[in-house]
Amino acid sequence: MAQLTVSAGNATKASDLNKIIFDEIALTSDTIIADVTSSTSYNQIYSCKTGASNITITLPTLADNYDRIIEVIKSDADIGYVALDGEGGETINGNAQVYLWHKYDRIKIYASENAGEWIILDQYFLPLDTGWISTNDWTNRHLGLVINYDNLSGSFTVGETITEAVSGYTAKILYDTGSALTVVNLSDSGGVFTDGRELTGSDSGATADVNEGTGSTKNVDANFRHGFNCDLSKLIIQLYYSDAGSVSDAIIDSYAGEDGANRYGWSVLYIDANTIKIQTALTNMSFITDAGNTSQLDTEDDYFRIVVYFKGY
Repeated sequence: MAQLTVSAGNATKASDLNKIIFDEIALTSDTIIADVTSSTSYNQIYSCKTGASNITITLPTLADNYDRIIEVIKSDADIGYVALDGEGGETINGNAQVYLWHKYDRIKIYASENAGEWIILDQYFLPLDTGWISTNDWTNRHLGLVINYDNLSGSFTVGETITEAVSGYTAKILYDTGSALTVVNLSDSGGVFTDGRELTGSDSGATADVNEGTGSTKNVDANFRHGFNCDLSKLIIQLYYSDAGSVSDAIIDSYAGEDGANRYGWSVLYIDANTIKIQTALTNMSFITDAGNTSQLDTEDDYFRIVVYFKGY
C-alpha cells in the first residue's frame, strides 16, 4: 500500500484530506430554483428544481476554494437542465460546463489545487428505460415510441404519468412537443396506445386524445430523444427482447450482416446531440438462443425495450 508523507506545513491539508476521504466534513444545503453564483461557505449541496427553465450554477474562483466540495442534485422531473459552469476559463474534469438533465441526476466535485481544476468525485445519471413496446414488424424499422395527440385540454407536465382510458396503460412523459409525447417507463405489456383513446396526466389533470392515423402506435417508426446532449461515444444503448413483455428473454447487440439477398441486424444512428435512431435491417433481426441456434425476428408479435445510459464526464 502506498504511503502519504505529509510535511508539517501541510498538516492542515492532510487533516482536510482525511475528512474528505471519510466524508466527515459537514455539508450545508440550499434549494435552488434560479441561476446562482456559488456562495463562499466551505462545502455545499445544491438541490435544484428547474421547472421548465434551465439553471446555471457558477462555481466560485478555484484558487480561493481549494479542497472545497460541492454536490449538485436535480430534484425534479421537469424539462429544464442544471449546468455547472466554471468561473472564467476554469474547468470541471476538462469541461467548461457539465450538465444534469433528469430527476435524480447528481454530481460531486472537489476543488483540486494539484490538478488546477474542479475534479469529479462522484456522478450519477438516471438511465432512460422505455419499458416494453409491442411490435410485429421488425424489418426496416426505426424502433421507438412517440404518442401523437390532439384535442388537448390543459397542459401536460414533463415527468408526470399519463394513463390511457380503456386499457389503463401508463407511461412517464420525458418530452412534450405540444402534439407528441416521448415517453419512458411504460407499464408491462402496455406498449401500444390506440387512436382516439383519452390520455390523462396524473399531476396536471390535462387530457388529450391519441392521434394515430394507423389506428395505434404499434409498428409506427419513431426516433428516441434521450436529451443527454452528447455524441454516441458518451452513451451505452441496450436493446432487449421479450415474447411476453414482462421478462427479458435476450439482449440483442448491435450488429449487421448479409446473406445473399437477406439483410439482417440493427444499428444505432446519430440524429443530433439529443436524439438517436435504432434502425433495423430489411430482412430480420436475430439473437442466439440457449441451444446455440439463431432465432429470427421479422413478423413475430413480441416486444422490445430500449435502455440508454449516459457514461458521464
